[in-house]
Amino acid sequence: DREIDLAGRWVGDYGGHGEELVLVLQIGPKIVARKLTGDPNVPAGKVTFRARLRGFGGNGEGQIADPGFRNPRFVPGRLCLRGRDQFVFVWQGVGSVLFRRVGKAVPV
Repeated sequence: DREIDLAGRWVGDYGGHGEELVLVLQIGPKIVARKLTGDPNVPAGKVTFRARLRGFGGNGEGQIADPGFRNPRFVPGRLCLRGRDQFVFVWQGVGSVLFRRVGKAVPV
């Protein structure tokens, strides 16, 4: 029954783009993941997904774009916890990425 804390650095395998590092920020149930490393579609610094955590998952939306970050848009998605150090984010109709924890967030 402890509060789930996803804040920190996570790495996920984005398929053909390879592994990418994201920073997850969490305020209460609100989750925002921003890319620390990017790819030709969604570059570093941009939001990759956001969600509202309820229990062991939650609805959200994930960002997709054409190469060169053209036509960026958010599509419906879902965050699914797989334990304290793993979760999956599913971009509806696009695919999913399994993330694993690589470090806690550093306060700024």
